Amino acid sequence: MEILVSSRCDLQSLSEEYIFPEEIRPGKVAIALCESIPVIDLGDIAGQNRANIAQEILKASQEFGFFQVINHGVSKELMNDTMSVFNEVFEMPAQDLQDVGNYSTEVMKLASEILELICEGLGLESGYFGGKLSENSMLSVNRYPPCPDPTLTLGLPKHCDPNLITILLQGDVCGLQVFKHGEWIGVGPVPDAFVINIGLPVTDYQ
Repeated sequence: MEILVSSRCDLQSLSEEYIFPEEIRPGKVAIALCESIPVIDLGDIAGQNRANIAQEILKASQEFGFFQVINHGVSKELMNDTMSVFNEVFEMPAQDLQDVGNYSTEVMKLASEILELICEGLGLESGYFGGKLSENSMLSVNRYPPCPDPTLTLGLPKHCDPNLITILLQGDVCGLQVFKHGEWIGVGPVPDAFVINIGLPVTDYQ
């Protein structure tokens, strides 16, 4: 059913199974985009500014659990090509999904680098979050058709990520929200940036 619904972009009404209970529906509340979500430049990650970058990541992880990174080493061309594949993924033969292999590899490298910077910021030994803690990865592609009544449902209910780290290629779509200091704030897309979400296992160490 999920596949069938996700492949339709001309929905006129919301399927009953997607309607949230009334007490947790978003209603008509508009969440403003937050201008203070940290955007961290990784351009000098191999240079003299590495320690400062590690502290920026640590601070953002502790204050928000979210931040965005630019100059991260994943090429704009690869990001654009992969996003094009993602847009077509629900219509592609399974074997063609191999096209995203390079993207997955590069993002895993980025995740390892950010976790290493968090280790440095916390004063932990190198590779602390390596091994079995980070050996498994998952690539997920989501597409949400235009909702005929957004007051009744959410793309995802509120949640905390159970994994170490999530790297999100947001594209130019708004809708991502972060819970901070008792209120929801919107995360605006930054061109050619990844959104980094620090999960519960890392938060526990901070």
